[in-house]
Amino acid sequence: GCRAYGICVAAMAVRAIFFDLDDTLVLTGAHDRSAYKACGELVASRHPGINRDALIATYQSRLSGAPWDPDDKTSVREWRGRP
Repeated sequence: GCRAYGICVAAMAVRAIFFDLDDTLVLTGAHDRSAYKACGELVASRHPGINRDALIATYQSRLSGAPWDPDDKTSVREWRGRP
């Protein structure tokens, strides 16, 4: 359907897809830090005794070691949320 300004999204063809893997187009690292901070604050508000810095460091370590299932049997979302 058409959106604001009369632009019909359905009629538009995809002409390019950009993959920004090194912060060239979007400062992904800055957004990651902001998300980690927000998650740490949420965890701390619900579980005051937890060391949020250690929690985030552990998550980052596990994520960098295996960002997705090497056997491709688990979705990325499930894989990153595993215990």
